[in-house]
Amino acid sequence: MALEKECLPLRVEKFLPDEEKRVEKGLQFNTLDESFPSKERIKKKEDFKELFKNGKKRKGKNLILFYLPGENRRIGFILAHKIKGSVIRNKLKRRLREIYRKNKSNFKGDYIILAYPGAERMDYQVLQKEILKLI
Repeated sequence: MALEKECLPLRVEKFLPDEEKRVEKGLQFNTLDESFPSKERIKKKEDFKELFKNGKKRKGKNLILFYLPGENRRIGFILAHKIKGSVIRNKLKRRLREIYRKNKSNFKGDYIILAYPGAERMDYQVLQKEILKLI
């Protein structure tokens, strides 16, 4: 028994919530809400139809933006199937979602971003500038 006590060091950790652990370790965390929750996504066919019918339309080089001013902040993405390759389409969708997440404060109302061929070749910064110009 004496041998077991010598071999096992006593280790006590105090319980802290994640945020306090970050502060204690000197890690910084982002205070801005950059998440993309389900309630901010346009998913229903009826919502898309309403935006196409009643929304305002702005055209860019390879993007078309439909929007309806409102209190809620929601967005939907549509990519043309002429953008060949699911990997390329998914990469473009990820970029569009990231642009939305990083620039949420600029979006007020419901938006649909429609991407046409050529948008997949645009650099991230160029794509971001075009979307912000259309808003």
